[in-house]
Order: sequence, then structure tokens, then C-alpha cells
Amino acid sequence: MIPTSMQFVIGNVNLVHAQSLDEARAWAQLDPHHAALGYESSEVLRWIHNMEPELNVPVTQGECYIVMCRDAPASDARAPTREAHLGWLRESHRVLLAGPLLGADDSAVGTLLVVHGNGDELEDVREWALKDPYALEGLFEEVFVAPIAAYGDIGQLCDTLPDN
Repeated sequence: MIPTSMQFVIGNVNLVHAQSLDEARAWAQLDPHHAALGYESSEVLRWIHNMEPELNVPVTQGECYIVMCRDAPASDARAPTREAHLGWLRESHRVLLAGPLLGADDSAVGTLLVVHGNGDELEDVREWALKDPYALEGLFEEVFVAPIAAYGDIGQLCDTLPDN
């Protein structure tokens, strides 16, 4: 095997505007990678875009990252920690998009953030994400952070997301 410094894609996160989860699932079925069994697993979740201006800072130059956090099973830390979580996000001035991920029964199963790197490297952004009050209270079972490879202008995406 020849060593390489090339990074490989470790996953996809698609934000899709759909009228229902069924419509989004149907769209996902059309993904050629899905049809070729190229994913180890896939899941369609509802995401509620938080429209609060302090959680949607303007896009600037530099790297953007996706932060996807999955809640631990049976954790009850979300409600009592929510205000601390939102305050922490506001004070960071790095969030472009934020909101909870909802399961089939519309209960929160995680959090999805699109954030500025603010000149930080991937590991620095991961360390930042682990300081989220939700993470500190044990709400998150998993925190996934990756640079975004966008097929278009991330600023345009941020400007055109529909209101929930």
C-alpha cells in the first residue's frame, strides 16, 4: 500500500428542504451512493433551524465546520441545560446555523451546528464543541466535527434557508 496524505470523505450530511420526512427519505433513496450500498448507515432526521439572529452570524472568509452531536439514550440534560447551551453559542460568535435534530416522534435526538473555524484547526473546533454546556452535562453521546466541503456558497445557503 502506498501512504498518502489525501483525506477521504468519512460521511455526508445533506440539508434538504422537504415537506415531510417521507419526502426527504424518498430524496435520500435517489442518492447514487445509497443505491450502490456505499454508506455503512444512513438516517433522515428533521432539523429545526433556530432563527435567532445571535445564532446566525454573517459568513466571513475561512473554513467552516459541521458539528453534529448525538444525544445519549435516556438523557434528561437537554431541557435544564438549554439556556446555558444557547448562551454559550451566542457568546462564541462562530455559529452560522444551529438547531436540534429530531427523531421520528419529534423528540430531540441531537444538535446540528454549522460554525466558523475562526482560524482554528479541526481539533481546536472539536475542543470548542466539547465545551458546550450540553456536552459538559453529559447530554451528548457522540460529537462529530468535520470541515465542510460545500457544493456552492455557504453564505448563500445560510441566506436562503426557509423559516421553520
